Amino acid sequence: MKRSLLWLITACLGSLSFAACTQQPGTFILSGDDDGDGEGAGTGTGGSGSGTTGSGSPTSGGGSNAQAMFESQVFPAIATDCGSCHATGDMGAPVFLASSPSASYTAITGYSPTLIAVPENSNLILHGVHTGPALTPTQEGVVSAWLQAEADERGLAGGGGDDPTPTGKTLDQALDEFANCMDLTEWEENMANLPRADTANAGECSGCHTSGDGGAFLSLNTQETFDMNKQFPYIKRLVTGTVNSNGAFADLLPSNRFINKGLEAQSCDPQTQNCHPVYNLPPGIKTGIETVVNNTLERWHNNQCP
Repeated sequence: MKRSLLWLITACLGSLSFAACTQQPGTFILSGDDDGDGEGAGTGTGGSGSGTTGSGSPTSGGGSNAQAMFESQVFPAIATDCGSCHATGDMGAPVFLASSPSASYTAITGYSPTLIAVPENSNLILHGVHTGPALTPTQEGVVSAWLQAEADERGLAGGGGDDPTPTGKTLDQALDEFANCMDLTEWEENMANLPRADTANAGECSGCHTSGDGGAFLSLNTQETFDMNKQFPYIKRLVTGTVNSNGAFADLLPSNRFINKGLEAQSCDPQTQNCHPVYNLPPGIKTGIETVVNNTLERWHNNQCP
């Protein structure tokens, strides 16, 4: 995937549509997903998703050099943009940061599902714009360098040696493969009505997500919506990924973001009072999402993709 260029375009579109959908304090804004599925918040490029979830936990390690890098470089770079939700749980975000560098290091390296893997496999990188912003290029570079240092010190897949490239398939590659497995006819039959799903007091999903606001793309043009959901970060609303205890890619699985987002406890940004509205998808739309995702995963697992 042309991750960097796509991500920059997505960030710009998200900013524009967020402004367009902003309402007065106390009302609702349809602003994407906060993901309570273990995916990193405020994260940048990548093959789509992921929250992607990781399985297992990193091997013991995380020596002083990587920890020092996190505390001196990573935490100052992301504390404001990411910590406003991921150190507090605001907007329903998973908590993997804290108020200080050392406490944040403990939280992020101990978070389950694990976020510690080389950048090609980490959901800190492979998440993109969501209810929060994507990482800026500078933030992404700092976080990626730190993740590589952690992989080196912990002996994770892709760590150490002169060539840090992970052996085997990466999460980034798996997301591209899943996209190639998606079928337009199947999407039209099962998910064409998703953009028209109603929310509480905020109208149809397409009202804000027609331009990809919040990392979710749902326009009334079925072909366009299908094409965009094959790309990062929108594909992360469909599937996420796991890594094993050695930080190597393990599997793809449904992320259920379209289904679960409306059912999660909603909170508002304390400064802007912007909120994501609650919703409960009609059974037919929910079943349609599950059908598309599960059928695509089955083809992918059985190597039946084009």
